[in-house]
Amino acid sequence: MNSIYSKIITAKNNTPIPQLEDGRTVDSKYNPDAEAQKIIDSLNKNTSFFIQAGIGSGCIAEKLLENYPDSKIICIENSQDDLDFLMQLEKVQKLKNRQEIIFCTINQLAGSIVENYIPSFYGNLEIVLNRAWGAVNNNTAQINQKINDALALVKADFSVQAHFGKLWMSNIFNNLRIFTKTNPSFTIDNSKTALILAAGPSLDITIKLIKENPDKYFVVATDTSFSIIRKNNLKCNAVVSIDAQNVSHNHFYNCKKYKDTLFVFDLCADKSAVSMAVKQRMNIIFTHSGHPLSELAASLYPDNFIKLYNGSGTVTIAAVDFAIKCGFENIIVCGADFSYSKKPYAKGSYLDELYAKESFRINSCEKQFAKLMFRTPLIPIKINNSTTEILQSYKQSFEHYLLENNCNFTNENNLYTISLKNKNKAPVLKNTFNYKEFVSSFEYKEETIRKIEDLSKFDISLLPLNSWLKNFDNKNNKTFTENLKFSYNYIKRYFL
Repeated sequence: MNSIYSKIITAKNNTPIPQLEDGRTVDSKYNPDAEAQKIIDSLNKNTSFFIQAGIGSGCIAEKLLENYPDSKIICIENSQDDLDFLMQLEKVQKLKNRQEIIFCTINQLAGSIVENYIPSFYGNLEIVLNRAWGAVNNNTAQINQKINDALALVKADFSVQAHFGKLWMSNIFNNLRIFTKTNPSFTIDNSKTALILAAGPSLDITIKLIKENPDKYFVVATDTSFSIIRKNNLKCNAVVSIDAQNVSHNHFYNCKKYKDTLFVFDLCADKSAVSMAVKQRMNIIFTHSGHPLSELAASLYPDNFIKLYNGSGTVTIAAVDFAIKCGFENIIVCGADFSYSKKPYAKGSYLDELYAKESFRINSCEKQFAKLMFRTPLIPIKINNSTTEILQSYKQSFEHYLLENNCNFTNENNLYTISLKNKNKAPVLKNTFNYKEFVSSFEYKEETIRKIEDLSKFDISLLPLNSWLKNFDNKNNKTFTENLKFSYNYIKRYFL
């Protein structure tokens, strides 16, 4: 064992404390409880999420729980060996068994924060450092970096939820209402190769695969590439759409030719896009991909929805996941460039029409596309080819997904060739969903939510809406409970 601690000794007040090899301790040798209380007294009284660095005897974490009984506390040590050593202490053992406490190492810290810290519920976060422990380990800078990295991810996620929380909820309830009128049945020939079409610039060249072999592939278009399919008068077996924004309805104008095409909508997808497909009597199924309200509907009505993974909201990943869930062993992905050539999208995307409508002498289509490409700094890859940090993150997410799903893949000239060892069975979907029963289940309970563990599955499903309320409609500084009550009333008023 490579722990920094060597043995357990007893402080003057009879509290067991760990001792280092050189005889020093990270707790007071006289009264570690009193020392811990002094640290706690200096904290912000309104905080309910803490990172306590340096568990030692456990006195600081214990005092945190006594003074902040409704809080969540992440307690960290330098290594797993240190955590294992401290398990000799009865106080530390009891702390580990508390649901308010999470034990982890420094390397696990960022993941623990991302997984447990919900800003709309907990508010601010505060670090409680055992200074003697930090001095011994000389790791304060490393801890701060881990925390900053995690908070950047949490902030980005909260920002998205705060922006889209209301829109997502509206889309989900409206799409669930539509779902009750659909027949989610479809047949797929998964003996073919699934050809996934994204809308990157290289699609201008690789679209010839369909033109030359129209019956060789099961063609799955992302929503952004569907208009390109239509303008080239090509076949399409399925279209996948996950975008919640209203602009996505532009993908689905005049698609009456595609009566045999399966339209695969995430429950969060734009309700006007779904309505447009319904009016044209298209074959529609719904999927869910992580929103807690969608997850709730899927958990209550199994076999009604397919679960698709979309990474950080990338429709290309969702389309590939659809092909994998449907049992395809061989998949080709075109147009997943994750980069710009001389233009950001393939010819014929919906942006061509939108930019043409807004084009005039000093605001040409070329200027609008250039503005899109240069909105963030470009990173050169090769001649006439550049990427951005966000496109790089999409590519990393996509390839990580392939590796996680045991896919063998190559990427040559922006053409991904993917093969799987284990073939899935194509899903069989039902429609047993009862919309009125589902909405009626959202009954607010008149009680103050004190801990995250007190939240019901219905409360959790409304967390993104609460993030939106906290960010955009919280002028009176309402509590989490007050916002939650508003969310329940909002559902009853507008969706029942």
